[in-house]
Amino acid sequence: MTLLNLYFKSYKYEMIFGFALASILFDRFRLGGRIGIGEIILALAAYGSLLLIIKNYKKISLNDLGAKYVAALVIFLLFCITPNTLLNFWLGMHHKPSVADIFAYATCFFFLGSIAFLKLDHNIIAKICIFIVLIFTSAFIGSGDAWYGDVRFSGGSDNPNRLAIYLLSSMALLSQLNLTPFKKLLCILALSILIYITLSDAARLGFIAMILTFIFLKGCRSLFVLPLFLVIGIIATTMILLNLEAIINFFINLWYAASTSNYRFNLILTGIEAWQENLFTILIGHGAGAFAGFAGPYEGWEAHSTPVDLLTVGGLFGFSLFYFPLIYSIFRFIQSKDNFAASCLVGLIIFSLFAYVGRHPIIWFVIYVSLMNIRTKEQHN
Repeated sequence: MTLLNLYFKSYKYEMIFGFALASILFDRFRLGGRIGIGEIILALAAYGSLLLIIKNYKKISLNDLGAKYVAALVIFLLFCITPNTLLNFWLGMHHKPSVADIFAYATCFFFLGSIAFLKLDHNIIAKICIFIVLIFTSAFIGSGDAWYGDVRFSGGSDNPNRLAIYLLSSMALLSQLNLTPFKKLLCILALSILIYITLSDAARLGFIAMILTFIFLKGCRSLFVLPLFLVIGIIATTMILLNLEAIINFFINLWYAASTSNYRFNLILTGIEAWQENLFTILIGHGAGAFAGFAGPYEGWEAHSTPVDLLTVGGLFGFSLFYFPLIYSIFRFIQSKDNFAASCLVGLIIFSLFAYVGRHPIIWFVIYVSLMNIRTKEQHN
């Protein structure tokens, strides 16, 4: 038996899930709408896993942090997003929730449920996903069709922002994998180059945040660098307080300029307005759909900002299920002196402020992997 056959026999589910997770990136080959090969493979794998889970339900346990988190997501899907969406849809509410979007969240959460309840090796899935993303994305560099507007690189995706989501998520996954320094360095360099040529401002901002956070965390642990950081911090704070009004005006003007005549700024404001409609929307949102707009809320546009869009979809509950685990993971990685992993999650959060990533399985997978790897580190320490 060859090594590949042995590997496939031991990790066949991991290989299928890793391939499906990466394949969703390549929406250039979709059959139509939001359905493509990756989505079909992932749905079939999740369905097959669901049958196995039902068959072996007595063996299911919620004895680890990842499984508990997935259980919370599934409960949130079944008892919050789905009924809220269907109820508002049948009542013909003015904000027009999307029943089709329910399947996007169901794919994300049941995919994680399959991994958690079948006790699949999440790190193997991460390795396969990163490998496919790197190899197949790099293969498109020489293709003219892979350049959005002849400037921004989109690879096998029709959207460079989708590629950016996968590249930054791959960096976050890579930071937590146990690889040789040489292999990890090669992957970091490849991902860094690909992030740069997407020309996504949000992606590069997230990448810069990763670098700066890493430098800051490393410096804070050094007795020689920490005093320098403190001096710089005191000077910077003093300068900001003395020039607060000018700095605020500068960033407001910069935001307006970057928002194409207030375009994105208005989307965020109308998204917040939609979220704050009443007490129920503040807590549980409107259900699946897009509820922002340029002139006002409920025009069927996303706010293109994950915090705002998550609040409109799932309220404070949905927002908490996304951001609290990420923040918790960052603090845990910092405590365990894993600066690279913590920095990558910070960069991913910064990126999420300027794009909606809540429908992408790889983002939720990063959160799940982070929670699982935190527990592994705690057990080894």
